[in-house]
Amino acid sequence: MSGINQNTQKINSELSYKDWLKPIQMREIYGFSESWLSKQRMSSSSCTLPYHKVGGKFIFYSRQEVDQWIMEHKMKGAE
Repeated sequence: MSGINQNTQKINSELSYKDWLKPIQMREIYGFSESWLSKQRMSSSSCTLPYHKVGGKFIFYSRQEVDQWIMEHKMKGAE
């Protein structure tokens, strides 16, 4: 039984490290404050940052979706 638990923990740690980010990791990696992320989740705007809510309370961000969202919001400066 402990082998199953170890495998589950390994899979969970690999997924959360490589593919999925918690709000605190979003701050560390991208510089988005937890307050800003919370406001984005409550916003009804069509340009909000995509997120996933698991079990009714756990918030995760897909690294791939965040990178895509950032690329879609590219701005040009005044020329």
